[in-house]
Amino acid sequence: MMKTLISTLALTAAFTAVPLAFADQWVDYAPTKEPWQVTTVKVAPGKLDDYIVGLKKSYVDQLERQKKNGEVVDYHILVNSSPNGAGATIVFLTKYKDWTALIPNKDRDLKDQDEFRKQISKSDEEKMGEDRSKFRTFLDDGIYSDVTFLK
Repeated sequence: MMKTLISTLALTAAFTAVPLAFADQWVDYAPTKEPWQVTTVKVAPGKLDDYIVGLKKSYVDQLERQKKNGEVVDYHILVNSSPNGAGATIVFLTKYKDWTALIPNKDRDLKDQDEFRKQISKSDEEKMGEDRSKFRTFLDDGIYSDVTFLK
């Protein structure tokens, strides 16, 4: 009991003795212009290979078109080497050319949809989504920015 109290007091003293540093965006650091979309997914055991192969026809082909059109700079699909762990099975990383690529754009979006429909009909897309929802769970999705330190 006494040892815990002494440890707690020592930690409290150490943290209160350190002056707090306040950083400022554009002074100490700056976000980069190319945002990353990061999505994490959990795939049911025994379904990982089927899920990965299914991505090629829909997700990867769409990213390749967006890359060709200049909206996407790069993308990665990371597969957990321990797929039966508690966390994500797959992490999707997509780097966009800039923040405007994430803003709805009627002409661009309709063109992309038309190109996508040449490969997959709306009913086939809906069927794929229904099938995948039986063994796939989205864990998280966010838009992130790299940071450049200025000082």
